[in-house]
Amino acid sequence: MSMDNLQNKKVLFFFCSVTSTYFVGICLYLQFIVKLVFIEVFNIIYNFTKIIKEIIKTCVLTVVITIIYYVIIVLYGAPVLTHCNETLILALTLTTLTLVPACLHLGTDNLLTLFINSEQLTEEKFLEAIKLNIKIVLITTWLSAFVLALDWDRKWQIWPTPCIIGALLGYFISHFLTFIKILKIKLEKKCKKKEMFKTC
Repeated sequence: MSMDNLQNKKVLFFFCSVTSTYFVGICLYLQFIVKLVFIEVFNIIYNFTKIIKEIIKTCVLTVVITIIYYVIIVLYGAPVLTHCNETLILALTLTTLTLVPACLHLGTDNLLTLFINSEQLTEEKFLEAIKLNIKIVLITTWLSAFVLALDWDRKWQIWPTPCIIGALLGYFISHFLTFIKILKIKLEKKCKKKEMFKTC
């Protein structure tokens, strides 16, 4: 029995030494995993707070721009007391067509930079497309208001239906013009590549 006892002690000693060696490695590995998990959780929380801040900034900017559009529409001659809801709908439509796409593409901070000083932004072609979108939507909205003065008494002449249709039409036209510009740029690049291969 002493031989079995000695054999058991050797096996126990072997398992204890291996386990103690692996135990340190396992503890270090677990410590590393816990640190990684903590860092990832911290990054998720940090990114989540950045996203929340960006959403809050966008909402505040949307409200401010809607109020500005509302005031400008009233200054251009919209009824102040009788058609408040319709004027607000037009202001919200203009905000949706001008601010939201620009905010999604540029971000809130870059959009504010665009309003304040556009020379600080880089991507010139993209910036031109966004400016073109805003300008054409506002101009077609303003031009479509002439239908309101006509005395045809049609349902589509009721305030602000012509202006909303003009804004949507301007949005379509601006994107069509942007598409043509992009297509032209791509064709020019393609022609330049072909010319480079012909000269070689």
